[in-house]
Amino acid sequence: MKRSLMFFVLIISLLLSLLSGCIIGSNNSDSTSLGESQFESEVSSEESEPSLSKDVVLRFAAMSDIHINGSSTQTENKRFRQALDFMYSYSDGQDYKNFDLLLVAGDMTNYGYENELNAFKAVVDEKLKEGTEKLFVMGNHEYYNNGPTAESQERWENITGETKNSHKVIDGYHFIGVSLNDTSDFQYAATWLEDEIKKAIEEDPDKPIFVTQHFHISNTVYGSADWGTSSLTSVLNKYPQVVNFSGHSHYPINDPRSIMQTKFTSLGCGTLSYYELEKGMVYGPFPPGNSNAAQFWVVEVYSDNSVAFKPYDLITSQFFPVDYRIKNPTSTDTFIYTAERANNADKPSFPSNAKLEVSEVKDSTAKLVFDHAVDGEMVHSYRYNFYTTSDNKLSTSFSTFSDFFYLDRPEKMTYIVTGLKPGTDYKLEITAIDSYGKESENTLTATFKTTGEPPIPEDPNAPLPDADFLDIVFDDKGSSDKGDLSKTVESINAKIEKDTELDAYVAKFTGKGDYLKIPFSQAEYNTLTEAISLSAKIKINEFNASDYMDALGNMQSGGYGFEITSGKQLEFWISIGGSYTVVTTPIEKGKYYSVTGTYDGQKVVLYIDGEKVGEAAASGFITYPSDTSAHAMCIGADVNPGGTGTAFFNGNVAYVKIHSKALTENQVIKLAEK
Repeated sequence: MKRSLMFFVLIISLLLSLLSGCIIGSNNSDSTSLGESQFESEVSSEESEPSLSKDVVLRFAAMSDIHINGSSTQTENKRFRQALDFMYSYSDGQDYKNFDLLLVAGDMTNYGYENELNAFKAVVDEKLKEGTEKLFVMGNHEYYNNGPTAESQERWENITGETKNSHKVIDGYHFIGVSLNDTSDFQYAATWLEDEIKKAIEEDPDKPIFVTQHFHISNTVYGSADWGTSSLTSVLNKYPQVVNFSGHSHYPINDPRSIMQTKFTSLGCGTLSYYELEKGMVYGPFPPGNSNAAQFWVVEVYSDNSVAFKPYDLITSQFFPVDYRIKNPTSTDTFIYTAERANNADKPSFPSNAKLEVSEVKDSTAKLVFDHAVDGEMVHSYRYNFYTTSDNKLSTSFSTFSDFFYLDRPEKMTYIVTGLKPGTDYKLEITAIDSYGKESENTLTATFKTTGEPPIPEDPNAPLPDADFLDIVFDDKGSSDKGDLSKTVESINAKIEKDTELDAYVAKFTGKGDYLKIPFSQAEYNTLTEAISLSAKIKINEFNASDYMDALGNMQSGGYGFEITSGKQLEFWISIGGSYTVVTTPIEKGKYYSVTGTYDGQKVVLYIDGEKVGEAAASGFITYPSDTSAHAMCIGADVNPGGTGTAFFNGNVAYVKIHSKALTENQVIKLAEK
């Protein structure tokens, strides 16, 4: 399955017709040629891939999740400009020189504010040339402005000049865009979408039909399990001609699962803003350097109606060394990018000369440097198992991504492990895992010993320390802070009522704009950067059917809080060194939970009712929102850039406590018993 270099010899002699299969490589002409790549051992070439005519008849860019904030100097704004400049320069160098369409699958802004939409439009007006059409749809972020949905839609349409749902025909090919009707509703447009697809088929049943909406279609591309919708599945499943583009997840597009053919063809469009991937890694879904994200598809349609999808990386200004080719998708019989690929994939392996070096060993940390594994498709992640050599028991285990989404990643993988025990002998074993979950049979191993002496056992009779940074209590007079700072608590339509289940006063939130707000200064935040315990007693009344909500948080590009997902997961988020670490556990509605999240400079831990349910290694200082207007802790919500609430919570909160130290397990148990 690995690419062979033998074809280079043939290219030199003459222009050949592509014989069988797709040749993976550089994308510097309308015909396909080979190119060198540092990822060469991970690039796959499937013999069943179709040969394409060299005549391109249509070209477009498909991107998503730009997240313009209104500033012309914003990084995302610059990347958007760069992407459009590239499309024209690339097209000028091809035999077919047109850049026919710009497709943006939603979340072009952060909140759908007027200044953000104007900034987006300014780039489009400045950079898009005559002859390039537009297909834009609204994402959920276009509604995150606390205004009525009708106003958000009207503002978006007036400024972009596009209708929220549209059907355009470009050089005989049909493009259909479906916008969200609010932050989650696509069902409203299902009948309209099917009618438009039928019109396209009636005109020409033998051409692909390009459809876009913001959310992935569930159970299709990489990221659709967590960030998908099934509202349009029953419609799209009827039409194999459909080639669907979506965003929302921020998952990288160079993972092979970012194209999937079920009963139609789907592609995830990545992001120009930041990566957010699946959970389960030591640093949560946000890998280090995740703001170095700028990927989109260059899509070329050929005269025989076959299509090439070429993933481009703006960070390094080059194509990823893999592209995907499909025959005219009028029948599922031609589909090759199916779930069957997982069964046919090979296992990753470490080269025979691969080495693992452990250095800079201290009481609780060590530096790991090792050679990357190779794979016929892609090495997705690594698992690190640490065993105590005295008894060969597993002491700690975690995983990291392989940094496959960084085209300029170093030749060796480096990771600083934290949270080790002082004075302990360890055996480390590293396993490689590919995109389909297949694991390497060979591993990298090393032994080492941390410095220092083993810690002194905790005194179980030690008293529970006071919540010094924040201690919010509720009574018949409302809410107040009993902590050392005696902070003012502002109420935005929040109700404080006695709860018969607890026989105590609690804050009750409806999830409809009611919350409490505690402003903080930068100086106060500066006193809480090395360790923390965030605790609350909460009860969920109802989950948000398609979005997350926050029981409490100050998480505007920094900070920490408790988030509840539509998938019925409780997540403890904390920004460390500018990147979020997230620990997750399942949760139910209708019952009270004592929840505590701690960070001690080495690890992030989540407790439920005194029991540790999740842990992630982490190191660095706690970081806070850079926008001072967002310096506030909200209860019953998270905080917006302007300092107002968002992601409103539907449930009750009995107390909120912040300690300026990491509570021990014994102390967390004592707190949960209160």
